[in-house]
Amino acid sequence: MHHARAASEGPPPVIVVFEGCETARVQELRRLLQVELGPRFLKEPTEQTRRIHVRCDNGVASVTIDRQPTREVDLRQVKPEVADRVLTLAMVEQLNQLPLPRPDTPKTKPRTPKPATSPAPPSDHVAPPNPSSSSRLALVGALREWPTSTWTLGGAVRLTHGGRPLGLLIEGGAARGSERVGPGAVTLLTVDGRVGAVLSGHVERTEFFAVAGIRGGLGYLQGAPTSLESGMAGRSVAGGWGGPTIGVGCGLGARPGVSLELEGGYSPWAVRGQVAPENWLSIGGIWAGTNLTLGWQL
Repeated sequence: MHHARAASEGPPPVIVVFEGCETARVQELRRLLQVELGPRFLKEPTEQTRRIHVRCDNGVASVTIDRQPTREVDLRQVKPEVADRVLTLAMVEQLNQLPLPRPDTPKTKPRTPKPATSPAPPSDHVAPPNPSSSSRLALVGALREWPTSTWTLGGAVRLTHGGRPLGLLIEGGAARGSERVGPGAVTLLTVDGRVGAVLSGHVERTEFFAVAGIRGGLGYLQGAPTSLESGMAGRSVAGGWGGPTIGVGCGLGARPGVSLELEGGYSPWAVRGQVAPENWLSIGGIWAGTNLTLGWQL
């Protein structure tokens, strides 16, 4: 009896629940905690177990022990090969600073049953990340093909805001291209923007997303003859264009992050110019493009 009481007054066993952490990180943290805590580290909870809750979010780990204040461990500036070790030592240090629980006393009243609640997930369960509001600013390189097989190359600035799985995208930029048609050459210039809804999800470290929205702006066509002997005069035309657009893509990283998107759309309003009796160029109609972005999560 004396031996059993002494054991109950020692450091209590520990169980750890992970949320939003990658599977590889969870496995390494469990291994390191097993080394640091020995037999105190349990896989199943008991009445005297202390519960450590670890939530991972964009390189910051929040550690909560029972009902104690949460401590944040910022791993964004820590080398990846030692990040798990640093987080483990922080958990053990926070655990050792807590006072030992008082020994159990005889209960004189029966315990009142509590309402049924969903059980806590086991320690090796990796919960998906909670939706968290975040913003991302990115530079975009855009390559587009218009209905007349004319290409434009340009750049834009993109701002996305919102958590997973839904967010908002706002983008604005300009593009330029040129095409030689018959006896003349045409320069294309467009200043446009896009507003859309973003649906995104993660598989391991890769983000997959889809964007549905509207793209439109101002288009300008400037024609010029390739030689004075052609007898043609250069003219220009400008106007608005726009319509629905949809894009799909994938990306890696957040600070910084890169992504590749395939985008296409249809513009019922178009800027059209006649180069010769049988040749037309236009900004509008059915078009397709590729967007390469370099961004930073704010």
